[in-house]
Amino acid sequence: MEQQRAYIINIITVVFVIISITFLWKGGEESILGLKGSGDESEETSVKEIVVKGGELVTPGPLLSENPSYKNVLSAATLTSEGIVSETNVRRTANTKSNLTLSAKLSQSAQAKANDILEAQYFDHVSPDGVTVGSLVAEAGYEYIRVGENLALGGFTSEADVVNAWMNSEGHKANILDGSYSDIGIGIAQGRYKGQLVVVIVQHFGRPRSACPAVNDTLRQEIVAGQNSLYSLSNSLTSLKAEIDQKKANGEDVLALTDKYNSGVDNYNAQYSAISTKSRSYNAQVDSFNTCISK
Repeated sequence: MEQQRAYIINIITVVFVIISITFLWKGGEESILGLKGSGDESEETSVKEIVVKGGELVTPGPLLSENPSYKNVLSAATLTSEGIVSETNVRRTANTKSNLTLSAKLSQSAQAKANDILEAQYFDHVSPDGVTVGSLVAEAGYEYIRVGENLALGGFTSEADVVNAWMNSEGHKANILDGSYSDIGIGIAQGRYKGQLVVVIVQHFGRPRSACPAVNDTLRQEIVAGQNSLYSLSNSLTSLKAEIDQKKANGEDVLALTDKYNSGVDNYNAQYSAISTKSRSYNAQVDSFNTCISK
């Protein structure tokens, strides 16, 4: 009986060894790992786009003064930026809008526009060279979500006279009472326009980009670099897997290659998880920004 039991145990041991050797000979094929995100990398590691990249421009038609003094008198010696801002805020307060703050950068862009109108002898929101209010405020260093421009040209007797003229025009009035703006800049230039002595007044309105949550562009660049790295690593692993399959088909030992493949998969999956985490963080920032500007 003892001899039979020992014989059975020896048979079981031999069978186990044969199975183990067979598994190793096949190169441990059952131990080959899979890549995370297979088929949906673009969704898990993608980055969203912000709704407004350059910002929104609001430019109602330029306003020519109907004041008779436009024909023969320059009556703008007492016009001041502070006075026009004050008159503008009076209208906003009367319409339950918050006061605008005088911005040095927007005043720089507005003054550049006023000067250019007289120098280039045109009266439009776009210069003969194609320069817009967006170009001017960007050159002045004002990063914006939304900017607007009011233009007036002619003879005006006071700051109230200028603002009243804008308020009598629906497009200009809409800019003055736009609740999304927080900043304003004023430009005033005096000189000749088509032979007549005139004054040009420019209002630049702005809602700065800083009014909405920041979006970390450095994080976006890291995600894009990570995506490129994942793509390269995935191609390498695909090639290695094909080599393993070919060697197995030829009856060769692929255990070492399988270990190398699995190590590469571990590296890929770790990178994939890190990029996915960064993508979720970045996309949450974009969602917050887009929600802010949609209001």
